[in-house]
Amino acid sequence: MASNLTTVDAAVTARIILAGLTANGLARLAPTSRLQGTVKTITEPDGSQSLDGSYCLSGKGNAFEVDPIASKDWVKIRINTIIETYAYNSRSATTRIAIGFMIIYRVVAVAEIIYALVSGISPTCWDSIGEVTALAMNSTPTIALPQHLRQHH
Repeated sequence: MASNLTTVDAAVTARIILAGLTANGLARLAPTSRLQGTVKTITEPDGSQSLDGSYCLSGKGNAFEVDPIASKDWVKIRINTIIETYAYNSRSATTRIAIGFMIIYRVVAVAEIIYALVSGISPTCWDSIGEVTALAMNSTPTIALPQHLRQHH
């Protein structure tokens, strides 16, 4: 039987098969199994330890420090990852203007709340749920409502 796979398709198919075999093998590991070696870390200026991202995220090398003698028969697996995400920045003029408007809006909103709390002034047109209900019942229904909801008693 002839195959219609091109070279590119065969490479993709091989990757998919290898990924499946790797996932199957990892799934069959005993629950007590663990990664071998220690994760490469760096010492921060405050003395704390953190993950060395220059290895783990950039593909510059092995993320683990392993004993070269003990690992001579191990199978090396290279894992390439692609991280796609959205990010925001404030470099463009549009973003800076929008941030400015949001800050102004928040300042005005907080000022109105503080003024209402300090002065005791609040809208008095609808002091109770009864007034709101009476207003709703005495208002002319809008034509945007379906006919069965517009029936005025």
